[in-house]
Amino acid sequence: MISNDDHTRHSRHSLEARQRVSRVLEAAPFRNPGNWGGFGDVKLSISGRDGFRVSMDVHRRVLADRSRFFAAKLLRGDGIGGEGGGGGGVLHSVEICDCDDVEVYVEAVVLMYCDDLRRKLVGEEVSKVLGLLKVSAAIMFDAGIIACLEYLEAVPWSEEEEDKIVTHLTELQLHDSVAEVLKRVSSDSSTSLRADNIFLKLLTGVLEAKDDKARREMKTLISRLLREEASPNKYSNETRLDVSKDTLYHLCHGCLSSLILSLSEATCVDESKKDRGVLMGEIAREADNMQWIVEILIHKKMGDEFVKLWADQKELAVLHSKIPIMYRHEISMITAQLCIAIGRGRILVPRDIRYALLSTWLEALYEDFAWMRRANRSMDKKLVEDGLSQTILTLPLPQQQSILLNWFHRFLNKGDDCPNIQRAFEVWWRRAFVRQSTKLEIAAALDRAHITINFSSPWSEGGEDLSPQKKENCTYAVTIETTCTKGAGTSSHISLRFGDTKSNEILVKHLNHKHVRWVDPLQPQVLDDVPRKPFQACHVDQFQITGQCVESPICYLYLKLTGNDDWRPGFAQVRALGEARLSSNYFYFRRYLPRHVWHGSDFCDREVTPFGIKYKRKVFVKKTASHEPLLP
Repeated sequence: MISNDDHTRHSRHSLEARQRVSRVLEAAPFRNPGNWGGFGDVKLSISGRDGFRVSMDVHRRVLADRSRFFAAKLLRGDGIGGEGGGGGGVLHSVEICDCDDVEVYVEAVVLMYCDDLRRKLVGEEVSKVLGLLKVSAAIMFDAGIIACLEYLEAVPWSEEEEDKIVTHLTELQLHDSVAEVLKRVSSDSSTSLRADNIFLKLLTGVLEAKDDKARREMKTLISRLLREEASPNKYSNETRLDVSKDTLYHLCHGCLSSLILSLSEATCVDESKKDRGVLMGEIAREADNMQWIVEILIHKKMGDEFVKLWADQKELAVLHSKIPIMYRHEISMITAQLCIAIGRGRILVPRDIRYALLSTWLEALYEDFAWMRRANRSMDKKLVEDGLSQTILTLPLPQQQSILLNWFHRFLNKGDDCPNIQRAFEVWWRRAFVRQSTKLEIAAALDRAHITINFSSPWSEGGEDLSPQKKENCTYAVTIETTCTKGAGTSSHISLRFGDTKSNEILVKHLNHKHVRWVDPLQPQVLDDVPRKPFQACHVDQFQITGQCVESPICYLYLKLTGNDDWRPGFAQVRALGEARLSSNYFYFRRYLPRHVWHGSDFCDREVTPFGIKYKRKVFVKKTASHEPLLP
């Protein structure tokens, strides 16, 4: 009783689907006329959008009793016509067109003939029941809807199935049974109001756990759950609930009080009745608890207040110095956590708080570093050193100097038992001794620029060009520094363009190793001519470029980063070989370069305003004409 629509050629139902439909029809109750008082009296045809078509003889009284949709159709006669005297008792025909899934429609019709619908659905897949629910809702088969909802309420769901169920039930306008199904994934308002208390109980339970193995497992689990990004709740329009800042800081203060108490008892162990080993275990445990809460605060972007709280712990720092290193080093891990977060920009606090943090805890970190490195397998030594370096470099230069000179002498005596922050030392050195003179040069250049704009021109009064005779090509030495920041280097393509006020421009589409030379970062002199990979962190590269000659000093320079890597240049300078007066001043970047755009400075076009000299930024755009575009 299955017929295919020969006119639909664009898509065909798969052979497997046809075979499944055939098996369903072979076992269909309406195929046995003895149970229903004869053969079917309605020819029901179902066709899919892909052209697959199924016809079956079903009983009018079953359709009308079970489905309000079919009852209305058969009552009005819509979509019904005589069969022209065909045999088999067929009096009416109904056709349903453009179905999403013919197979599910056939199974829904078969389901109408079943007395125990719940039993019929036992063992079926969730996806199939969702399809039956959708069809039952479309044809207003109420018993089928209830059976599908009862099935979904009773069976377990995978996460993937959960998403599908919530989506389907939200889209379908069904009765109150839907709320019963969704109770496992949604809470009422009273539960929501108690959410923060629940978080507090869970976190407190972990902090006070007696079994260390279970405590570690639950810390890992809760950390992972809290790390999940806050996103709109898929079960409602509200943002999902999260642990509050007040709850986390309440736990912080509790851990801090316990830590101070344990340290106080440990310093007076002779007077205390507690065993020294027990006290030291409590210190390590409380420090570990504090690290966990601080980790959550940092991830939730709530750690700024804790930095100040930790920087103010003068009493705790004094007690810390009186405890053997092997028991206290976990406390210094808290300081390391904060330095890493500050160095990565994940905690933003004023410089006086940053300096107070280091003033209170840096000496302790130095003393404990060897034990931290040996005893804590999870500690990333380089990560701690980079975080400490970046934190120090955020301070004013005199404070950097004080801290780094102290570190210098300590490192010479302790070696690997002291954090290696040589990169911070290098950056401070350049800031203190190399770039101070450059600032004076820039100030002098700005003063000269002001005078030139107001009083003079580089040409004589008669308009005669006093510049040297224009050459066809000139050679330039371009010096570019890559900073020492972690991740500052790049392997992406770097393009360069520079020029003067006379619209003479030199464009290099790809600076590469073919014309790079390595120079001394502190004194830009060529160290070797061996081709090398440019733009590596903490390196100064020099490129030799040949291009058209400029007629006046080079006054603008732009760089463009093309690729997937970040790059953080420090400075760039262009020297006109043989014509020193045409060389540029230094152009400073000191930030990560945006990708695929020209970024730099232009000191050429000047405008004198009441607030001083205004320097305009150039914007380069691709030309749409047929000739060669301006951008590489």
